[in-house]
Amino acid sequence: MARGLIASGGNTATIPEGELIMMNPRELEAESAELLPGREALGRLKFSFGKTVNVTKHVANVSAHNESAALNSHSSWSTAESGAAQSINIAQ
Repeated sequence: MARGLIASGGNTATIPEGELIMMNPRELEAESAELLPGREALGRLKFSFGKTVNVTKHVANVSAHNESAALNSHSSWSTAESGAAQSINIAQ
């Protein structure tokens, strides 16, 4: 009992039920996506390969504070006193 008809490249062939058929790439290219009696449509699958890149974003909040003071008052021959303070804070 014939399962269905397949048309490829202008040729029509009867395929017996349960029989496997092999098609070469040219036949697959020529195969239409129309439904034939008792057959499934052969559609085209297109694959596209791309590169996947993982991106990680790190955010850090940085604050810096710097104070310094030097004083030399009332005498041109005296040694100046000075002091400084510095702080840096990083939060992530």
